[in-house]
Amino acid sequence: MRTVLGLSRWYGRTSVSSFQVCGGRGGIDDSQSGVNKVKCGATREVAPLSFWGVRRERAPMKNADFRKWQKALGATLSVLLAFTLAWASPMGGGFGQAAALGVVAADAVPMSDGAAAGDEQAAGETVLDAADGLEAPGVPDASASEQVAADVGRVEFEVEGPSAEPASCAEAVLAQADADEAQRAAEERAADVDELGYVPGEIVVIYEEDASVSEQADVAAAIGTGGESEPAPFDSGDAAVVDIADEITVDTAVEAAAAEDAVKYAFPNYVAKSFDEPAASAQSSAASPLATGDELASQQWYLSAVKAPEAWSLLVASGRSVEPVKVAVLDTGASISHSDLQGPLDMSRSGEVVWADMKAGKVSFKPLRGDGYLNGTNEMPFYSTHGTHVAGIIAAKAGNGGVLGVASGGSTALANKIVSIAAIDIFSCIGENNDGTKFSSATVLDILYGLAKARDMGCSVVNMSLGFYTDDETCIAALNEKTSELDEQGVVQVCAAGNDHTAAKSYPAACDATLSVISLSKRGSIPSNSSTYSMKTWESADGYMRSWFSNYGDWCDIAAPGENIYSTGVLEGTLKDGYLSMSGTSMASPVVAAAAALVQAADPDLSAAEVKDVLCRTAADLHTAGKDGESGWGLVNAEAAVKAALPPSQSEVPGVEPDVPEEEPPASLANAKLAIPSLTYTGKVQTPAVSVTLGGATLVQGRDYRATISPATVKAVGTYSVTVEGVGAYRGTLKGSFKVNAADISSAQIQAIGSQNYTGRAVTPQPKVTWQGVTLAAGTDYTVSYANNVNAGAAKLTISGKGNFTGTKSASFSIVKVDRNVWKTVGGKTYYYGADGQPVKWSQKIGGSWYYFNGSGVMQTGWITWRDGTKSFFDWDGRALSGWRSFSGVKYYFDPATGISKRWSQRIDGKWYYFDSSSRMKAGWVTWSDGTKSYFHPDSSGHAAALTGWRSFSGVKYYFDPATGISKRWSQRLGGYWYYFDSASRMKTGWITWKDGRKSYFDWDGRALTGWRSFNGVKYYFDPGTGKSLR
Repeated sequence: MRTVLGLSRWYGRTSVSSFQVCGGRGGIDDSQSGVNKVKCGATREVAPLSFWGVRRERAPMKNADFRKWQKALGATLSVLLAFTLAWASPMGGGFGQAAALGVVAADAVPMSDGAAAGDEQAAGETVLDAADGLEAPGVPDASASEQVAADVGRVEFEVEGPSAEPASCAEAVLAQADADEAQRAAEERAADVDELGYVPGEIVVIYEEDASVSEQADVAAAIGTGGESEPAPFDSGDAAVVDIADEITVDTAVEAAAAEDAVKYAFPNYVAKSFDEPAASAQSSAASPLATGDELASQQWYLSAVKAPEAWSLLVASGRSVEPVKVAVLDTGASISHSDLQGPLDMSRSGEVVWADMKAGKVSFKPLRGDGYLNGTNEMPFYSTHGTHVAGIIAAKAGNGGVLGVASGGSTALANKIVSIAAIDIFSCIGENNDGTKFSSATVLDILYGLAKARDMGCSVVNMSLGFYTDDETCIAALNEKTSELDEQGVVQVCAAGNDHTAAKSYPAACDATLSVISLSKRGSIPSNSSTYSMKTWESADGYMRSWFSNYGDWCDIAAPGENIYSTGVLEGTLKDGYLSMSGTSMASPVVAAAAALVQAADPDLSAAEVKDVLCRTAADLHTAGKDGESGWGLVNAEAAVKAALPPSQSEVPGVEPDVPEEEPPASLANAKLAIPSLTYTGKVQTPAVSVTLGGATLVQGRDYRATISPATVKAVGTYSVTVEGVGAYRGTLKGSFKVNAADISSAQIQAIGSQNYTGRAVTPQPKVTWQGVTLAAGTDYTVSYANNVNAGAAKLTISGKGNFTGTKSASFSIVKVDRNVWKTVGGKTYYYGADGQPVKWSQKIGGSWYYFNGSGVMQTGWITWRDGTKSFFDWDGRALSGWRSFSGVKYYFDPATGISKRWSQRIDGKWYYFDSSSRMKAGWVTWSDGTKSYFHPDSSGHAAALTGWRSFSGVKYYFDPATGISKRWSQRLGGYWYYFDSASRMKTGWITWKDGRKSYFDWDGRALTGWRSFNGVKYYFDPGTGKSLR
């Protein structure tokens, strides 16, 4: 039995009144009994979702729609096959239509009684769910959908014995997930996503590095539907998304996935948003004619703030042959028609991540069509300009009368030659604000896929003006691993810190390898009514302040202008290309990304770590000396960064006499002292307190030295090496090490262990151990030993720390002797304890009678409707009724072997009866799909059996086959005589002319005349064997 997970990337749910169970019985309709619904797979009753305070939906085919389409296709093919077999059979014999349609019977499974038999096959003499298009004239209360196709040749089927094991995927899940878990899962799917912070119904799985394609497929099969998204490829392990079953919460699914050997990380698929705060200022590109210069650059206060023009001049003066630096913008796309982006935007690398084919295991990367197109659709369902604005900040074209990108080159010889933009649209989800306006958002997997795509396309810089909040250490560790991998592969990753005016970490900005950017505002460059003025906590001598909305903290690295940023855009209302001001760390981040590109243009051989070091080392201090939580290392300085990256001989502008102050020779670190205290494992990434002192003075990290730690991520128990290199006024290298010691597992919590049943053998319950909110793994984090765990009474288990943990902790549990195979009533509720001493669930055969128990083991009474529409009625004592039963004057027949009601055409005690889709016995005419009929006539007991033999209705004669109760049509030989019945089965008299021109004459009693006959003096001879005239 396995946990059922599946694959979905959708946000809507379709409501249904009853549900379908994959492959067997187990789901019930609670409309009559009040029993809780159980769901599996196809359709769900879940409220629409929302994120960040907005309602959300997903563009690709919904999971429910996909499964409905899949089922419909399978059912259609099955019906076509069945009808082919039926029409191919000889008239009156062989495998007739009724039998063919029986092959398409619903796959309901009988209630289990412990026998090891297989699933029930097509119900005996029953043609199920094949009544489309049938008629029933003369029976007012019988709709066409309640009638069933049949043929003169009926085939009877035997019903196999009941099965003890759950026969459907739903029952497999329900055998593991109790009613509480299912309830929690339903509540989770119904909750707003802004309350959850992740997409319900799916998880992200990251595989071990050496997991093969087949092992990944095995994981998907073991924890899902056997399918998964096309993984985002990483050397440290591929990432994919997997859907989960309706009855399982995301937490449970994550725990199950993490237990798989091939899985390194499993966590919820968190949802990210863009970090912009749109302002009101906007200007259409059509409002003023384009000129040869860039007149609108005067509104770009940030260009001079970061000294971009000076950086361009340095690059030109260096005489270097600049190869365009490839910059990826992971965002909402970008306008491909904007005059300021045509050229800088590399259309060969720009594209849209489309998940529409994910059910087929594919993710496509389609050519970019603009800003705001959603997930491969041909329309923009909402206004979007975010990606266009960000791309323009980095590289808006120089010399065309518009604005200038920070890395555009301006009017220098390197104009429009420094960078090329790959706009990667990863925002594949729709969000809806409370006012009804819509926007797009992305998930963790979208981000990972976009990063892998950018790397594979050769991008050296990636800008991510997006993020989300989480304290999920697994997700954080995975993001740290993937961003560190890209960092080591030479990709500088720049991220917006977030716009929630908080010190809380947003991701991926807070990852170790990314540059987290704070937004700055400058007095006189922002609107006079800006909240920055009233909310400021500091202001530099030259008027810089942290923007009122910007996140902050010691996890942030650098700062850049982010308020009142004028750049390219798509104008709301007209959707024309134009220019507008926006504010947010989303705007500050691309300023730093552009500066990173300028540094790489100055020295393409720099590693990603070296580029970041140059940017931080040359940033202008604003708040306090060195790094601080308000501005990081300070305001990014493109000029100083480019100068630091260029060789000394190339870092001066010709014609300008450099003002070089006299400097003292660098001091050596040879006599410096390096101190790094040991750490204790916390389960989180830690930063060691590196201290370097020289001559009694404590040196400042970043200004005086740079410390490199190996391995870079300090988390697991072990020894880490530290290399200190002097910078600025210091030279030389120091080496040292420190340890991360194991944590004491005695502070962990062992979840209460319930009473265990006495078995006569050692009882070894597996404890759930949590530590600081994280579930520890047996065998990895601890081992378990037991004491006094055989006989009834008090027993004990002890966990001993392993790996990142040391020490022990114990917990007690009890072993009790329990009653088996007995009925018990507790609190007015009736239970049956089975052979394992636990309450049985679902349908069970006990003492020769069928009973039904809900997910908590409580015996149920009254009506139960099964997945295929059949029913059972459980009497006051819980036993399923069988045989003929009457409810409010309506007759039902319950199979004595299963207690399940009969539907459609059924043979009972040698007679044919007909029951509608609700299992109600019907009386009167029923017309079958081929035009034949049956008439069901109540007998003295009220049971309406099909009439047989000759019958007359209103003077019209019919003949019903004694074996099937179905009327005869066309030419029939009965009792040694030929008769003829028309298409409506009415017996005909008089002349009939056959297709070959011969004739027959049917007398007043319907019999065909034979031998010599005279009509109006004309002689005819009718063949005694056929009743047809001779010619």
